[in-house]
Amino acid sequence: AEWRSPYNLVGHLAESWEQQPDNVTFVFKIRGGVQFHNGATLTADDAAFSFTRAQDPEANNNAFRRSVSEPVEVIDDSTLRVVANKPDAEFLEVINGYIGQVAIMPRSFADGGGDFTREAVGTGPFRLASHQAGSTALLTRFDDYWQPDRPYLDGIHIVWDTADATLSAAFIAKESDVLTRNDGVQAKPVLDANPDALSDSWASDFIYGPFFNLTRQPFDDIRVRQALHLTINREDAEAVVTFGDGVISGPMMIEREGYTLPHAELLQLPGYRMPKDADIAEAVSLLDAAGYGDGFSMDMGFRSDFACAESYATNLKQQYAEALNVDVTIQPLESALMREVQTQTGEYDTLLTSVNGVARPGSAVDRWQSSHPNAVAQGINDPDLDALIDAQRVEFDPVARGRIFQDIEQRLFEQMYFAGISAASLFRMWQPWVHDWRDNRARFASIMNPSWMWMDLDEAPGDRASAP
Repeated sequence: AEWRSPYNLVGHLAESWEQQPDNVTFVFKIRGGVQFHNGATLTADDAAFSFTRAQDPEANNNAFRRSVSEPVEVIDDSTLRVVANKPDAEFLEVINGYIGQVAIMPRSFADGGGDFTREAVGTGPFRLASHQAGSTALLTRFDDYWQPDRPYLDGIHIVWDTADATLSAAFIAKESDVLTRNDGVQAKPVLDANPDALSDSWASDFIYGPFFNLTRQPFDDIRVRQALHLTINREDAEAVVTFGDGVISGPMMIEREGYTLPHAELLQLPGYRMPKDADIAEAVSLLDAAGYGDGFSMDMGFRSDFACAESYATNLKQQYAEALNVDVTIQPLESALMREVQTQTGEYDTLLTSVNGVARPGSAVDRWQSSHPNAVAQGINDPDLDALIDAQRVEFDPVARGRIFQDIEQRLFEQMYFAGISAASLFRMWQPWVHDWRDNRARFASIMNPSWMWMDLDEAPGDRASAP
């Protein structure tokens, strides 16, 4: 299954599913007539084999294994029963292929001695023809793809784990057909250098802002956290970092109807409203009451491989110095070190990072803004918030669950563990001869289902034509 706006799962290999009255048992109907790349026909047994393989303790860590402990049961060739560890309103999101990280593969291939670490055998529109580990892959059209008359392309050549500058140069020179970038800072130079290219952008599922370490002074004082939140000129940060392409967002997730404040209401709140005079005056008063009227010094770490993170941090450094006499030292951190200090050591004052979770908001809030082990280093101890997070997990009515999330969002506004600024935009770019790139706008820009794409060979360079 995959996500489609507005946050609904659409069945692919699972044609339908039913949740049973116990709220932990799900019965899936497997789509008929689906062929694997090795010629086998998909059955419920193949799905059970794939999920059982994912449950193996020796398998790579995956969301499915963490969510299911009982064996997956085959009822008949087209019916599968899966039982969750516990009631969880996000269980279906957790086990879908994109998030759950479980690919459906044919049992017959494994029974015949096949090695999935050396050969990919799935049901997608393209099959793997060749690859170089960590470098490139060549995919060719699968003629027996289950969606009729697709794909349109004969193949796709994918290049990854290559320097961004190299990928950008190839797109600018029109040696590649599509390119994705994580933010406008990276995308703008490419589009400026290739004015013929077409592009699209949308707010990502990543809200950037500072996390405050409550185990350190002065961030254990709610007045200081609120002052730092109130001071942020989000319109200015948004203009500088995303060139106005992102979306100013709250502390939980980007706008989701029924779950968050409407965007127009958010922009009227203290800290989000314009102009900033009243907010800054309140921030100065709060710092003075907390004993920091003369300002203080703090460090702010950010992931060094995210261009927009440095831009946000640099902008906040300037804003805090001018408004509050707070001196910020910004520190680039390699991704592994960033995760270590955030989830284990707590060796930081603030971290300019991001939260996400519009599709799985319960998992995201639980993971980063609760007493969850990942948030221990931040020092959050909020029983009221934990109780709300527990309540949403077992509420299966979407309207009632949305109301709980509104309460969660309000609690996050009050406590300000994370001062959300804005969600940077994801960018995808394509040459003018490429048509019908239908992305699902997932949390990363990607070609989630390339079967719709086609190229106009009258416009494309000659080397794009398939070999006779």
